[in-house]
Amino acid sequence: MMAYVRIPKPSYLLSQLSPRERPDAALYRVLTHLAELYQLGEIQTCHRARRGGNSLNFVATTPRGKFILKRHRLTEDAVAYEHQVLGHLQQRDFPAPRAILNQAGQTWSTIDGALYSVYEFVEGYCLADFFWWPSVRRDMIYQAGRTLGEYHKAIVDLVPTFRKWDGYRLTEHRRWREGDWFRQALKDIRPVLQKPTATSPIDDFARSHIDTLERMLRLESVVEERSDLSKLVVHADYAPWNILFRPGQPLFLLDFNAARLDLKVFDVISATFWFSWRRGDRLDQGEAMAFQTGYCETGQLREIEVKLASSVFQWVMARAMVERLRRHYQEHFLLYDLKRIGKIYKMCVFARQQPQQLVAGLKEM
Repeated sequence: MMAYVRIPKPSYLLSQLSPRERPDAALYRVLTHLAELYQLGEIQTCHRARRGGNSLNFVATTPRGKFILKRHRLTEDAVAYEHQVLGHLQQRDFPAPRAILNQAGQTWSTIDGALYSVYEFVEGYCLADFFWWPSVRRDMIYQAGRTLGEYHKAIVDLVPTFRKWDGYRLTEHRRWREGDWFRQALKDIRPVLQKPTATSPIDDFARSHIDTLERMLRLESVVEERSDLSKLVVHADYAPWNILFRPGQPLFLLDFNAARLDLKVFDVISATFWFSWRRGDRLDQGEAMAFQTGYCETGQLREIEVKLASSVFQWVMARAMVERLRRHYQEHFLLYDLKRIGKIYKMCVFARQQPQQLVAGLKEM
C-alpha cells in the first residue's frame, strides 16, 4: 500500500504529546512476571497503549523487541475464542495480531486471578486519527473494503469450538440467545422507565425508542426464515479504529474481542456504516460505494443477502442495544457511552428508511 500525506487530529496530537502512563508498582511486578513467563527478557520501557477496548494494554520494550502486554477483561472462554480466531488467521498468513506462547506452550496466562496475553507489536496508523483529502480517504476506505473481503475468505473454514452468546450455534440455524430473551428484557425494562426517578439521558433514550427496538426485534421472523444466509466468524467491529495502515504492506486488522459466528452480510453493512457515517446522521455515499466496491473485489454476497441487508443490520443491532440496556437497568453495569448507542440507533433508522442506498455498491454474486 502506498504512503499518504496525513494531518493529525488535535485529539491524536494531544495523546502523543501527553506523558506516557506507566503501570503502578504492583502492576509492574505482574508485567515483569509475565515477561518471564514468555521469556521476553527484562522490561526496558513500558507504558499504557492508547487504545484498550475490553482490556488493559501496555507497550513494552525488551531485549527481544517490542510487545503488547494485555490484561483481559473477558472470560476465559472469550479469550480462548479470540485466540482460536487469531491462530487460524496466522495459519492463513492474514495480517492480524500474533499471540506469543508462554513456557507452557499456551497463549494466555493466569496471574492473581486475571488473564494475560502477549502479542507482537506492529507499527502503523489508524484512519480515524488523521484528516485526509477526500480522494485519499476514499482510496483508503476502498482498501479497507478489500481487506474485509480477504478476511472473510481467510476465516470461512474456521469451525469455532467455543460459543458466544450473541452468535449462532454451530450445527443449528439458531442463536445461543433467542428472540424471546430480548423481548422479555424489554418487558422488564418498561416498568423501570415509568418511575419518577427515571430522568437521566439514558432513561429518556430508552423511553423514546423502546417501541422501535421491539419492532426491530420482530425482524427476526424475516431473517431467520432464511437458513441459507452465509455464516462465518465475523469480526463484528470492523471500523476505522481497528485497522492499521502500513506503508508498503497490507492493512493490519486489530481487536477480535467481538468476533463470533454470525451472518456475513452483517459484517459488511456494519463496516459500511462505521467507515462512511457522517455528522448530520447520513451516509457519505461516495465512501460507502468505495468500501463496498473494494469488498466486492475480494469477497462476495448473494442476491438474497443484499436484499435482506437492511433487515439483518437492524435486527442484530437491536439485539445488541437491548442487551446493553438490560445490563444498565438489571445488572447496574452503567451505560456511560450514550453517544455510541445513539449513533447505532440512528444508523438503524437510516437502514430502514434508505435500504437501497445502503447497498448501492454491492454486487450480487
